[in-house]
Amino acid sequence: MSDSKKQVRAATAYVRALRSGEGSASQRAAAHLASDVEATIGSAKLSGKADVLAHITGNWPNTPVYQMGAWGDPVTDGTGATVEAEFPAFGAGPARATLTFTFNEADEIATVEEAYAGGPRPEPQKEIPLVARGMINTALSNGTPMVVAYVDEAGVPQL
Repeated sequence: MSDSKKQVRAATAYVRALRSGEGSASQRAAAHLASDVEATIGSAKLSGKADVLAHITGNWPNTPVYQMGAWGDPVTDGTGATVEAEFPAFGAGPARATLTFTFNEADEIATVEEAYAGGPRPEPQKEIPLVARGMINTALSNGTPMVVAYVDEAGVPQL
């Protein structure tokens, strides 16, 4: 018989590691992963504890998006758990995520499916939005590298 509290703890530990990329969070998540765990992230498939831990450890391109996201609590249904998330608009970053977990008899994560949905395409702007201005204005002082591109009046991209 499954223990929904263990499953909630396992899903929570996985999400914390994915969101932060911190080694300590990944170590806590490792205790909840089956040795033969499989993860599906879009069309990519990972097999085994080491590969899944590598995926949820470290800073990846979407880590800042995950950190800024609003993550729901795990919801169990007797067969697994699901976690939903929504993210602020970050260019090509995801707008929503659904993580679906299944568990083995020991309530370890046996499979996880990470499904991401993009948001609507950004509308063209005549001016730089205020939020972007703030990021640009503080880029030098916080050590953020920048590349700026735009389309000029003739429709020619400029870098």
